[in-house]
Amino acid sequence: MMGKMKYHQWFSGMKNNLNKYIKITGFCFLFIFFGFILASCNNKSYPRPTQAYYVNDFAEVFLPATKHNIIKKGEDLYDISKSYEDNGGTQIVFASFIVENETDLSSWETNKTELFREWKIGKNDMGVLVLFFFIEEEIDGITYKTFVEPVGFEIGYRMTQYLTSSRLGIIYNSIDFESDFDMGVTQLLHEILRVICTKAYNFEEFDSWEIAKEGYQDYYDNFIEEDVITDIPMNIILFIFSPYSSVLDKILAIIPFALILLGGGFVINKGKGGSSGGAGLFRRRR
Repeated sequence: MMGKMKYHQWFSGMKNNLNKYIKITGFCFLFIFFGFILASCNNKSYPRPTQAYYVNDFAEVFLPATKHNIIKKGEDLYDISKSYEDNGGTQIVFASFIVENETDLSSWETNKTELFREWKIGKNDMGVLVLFFFIEEEIDGITYKTFVEPVGFEIGYRMTQYLTSSRLGIIYNSIDFESDFDMGVTQLLHEILRVICTKAYNFEEFDSWEIAKEGYQDYYDNFIEEDVITDIPMNIILFIFSPYSSVLDKILAIIPFALILLGGGFVINKGKGGSSGGAGLFRRRR
């Protein structure tokens, strides 16, 4: 009887030790994989979109009023269009980047398509990406940022039915960025919205820029910033659980993520899975 009890105690001890070993090994394995995922996500070709999503001012050149307008119009358009089954879920995303010199812009002819796909802009391939580029230089201790053309445009597959490259070219050539850059950005967004709302969603009325610009000027003159808009790319945890990371990243991350207590919420604005075949513009105005 005593022999059986000792054997049982020995067996239970071995079992407990084995369970502890398995747990420790499992934790180590999971954390190694989690670290691998973090490293792989950090090595993405392009910066992760900001938590605001619709505006990604990495060059830090847009006025707060411009950012708020882009975000508000982007959210409103998506909310209005998302109920449309075939062509709903339009997203218009603006981004700015610093480049070393004008020759660097040639690489963006391809990069803009890859960035569009990586950010998954627009549900049902109803997305538009607008890219602005700036050269930064320091003179007498003061940093200057110079806007350089061309502006880059990328259009989703389905969006090209409504916002063609030729129409986008006409809009772009009509805008004066030199007199007032931020008002030019606002005009560009307004004209793109006008085409999409009338062509894709059959709006009966949409004010022309001549009518709307007075209201926009009043908006800029009286704008009071209430919310802080961060242009820092969304953190790595939010990125993993956003639509931008791969399915494998999510599968490998979900178990260790559940074991770690983390603060913060998930991104509110996000890409809806859109893709692009390279349609768009990348040229100087005529």
